[in-house]
Amino acid sequence: MVTGLIHGHSGLAYLLVLSASISVVLALVNALTGPKPGLVKAGVVLGRRVEPALMGIIGLLGVGAWFAVGFPLGTPYLWLGVLAVVLQGMLVGMGTKPALVKLSEGDADARWRWVVAAGLNAALVYGIFGVMQAF
Repeated sequence: MVTGLIHGHSGLAYLLVLSASISVVLALVNALTGPKPGLVKAGVVLGRRVEPALMGIIGLLGVGAWFAVGFPLGTPYLWLGVLAVVLQGMLVGMGTKPALVKLSEGDADARWRWVVAAGLNAALVYGIFGVMQAF
């Protein structure tokens, strides 16, 4: 059971890193070439649905593995993971979602806000992934 939790946690983390990378590329292409509805729709799917869902499932599997392995509750880097799940949810709610809503409504000025939000999300995901790989 512990092996399955750990493999599920790490396998989905790889998918989250890939999704965050693709989101940054989509945002950059959209910003540099002008607003394209197809790119915005793909960004909505990845940035507002796939990535938060993956982060939540990864968090649940991580907490399950945390207790199944028997790590003490005071393990600091595990609490950093919990904090990262909360931060990613806040980032999606306050950064990615408003930028993509404005882009879908035709506001071309929001395209760089999407780049910033996707970049911050990717930096957070890469940071979490790096910390978890180190331990």
